[in-house]
Amino acid sequence: MNDLITYNDFFKEIVNTINSTKYEAYKTLNKYHIGQNFEIGKLIVQNQEKHNWGKSIVDTLSKDINKIVDGTLYSIT
Repeated sequence: MNDLITYNDFFKEIVNTINSTKYEAYKTLNKYHIGQNFEIGKLIVQNQEKHNWGKSIVDTLSKDINKIVDGTLYSIT
């Protein structure tokens, strides 16, 4: 019985370590995605002002980016 309790505690510790590491990885990835989106937004605004582009440039960029990058991350919605 003690072996089962010891194993269960050990198993829980392993699962907690995995979950904690996954959570920290997600937080780090999210931080970089936020930074990336900020930089993309800044570039869009700078070029809209420089070239007198309207809001439709965002739709055009979205479509063109999705042709070469995984389409799940870049959309106007």
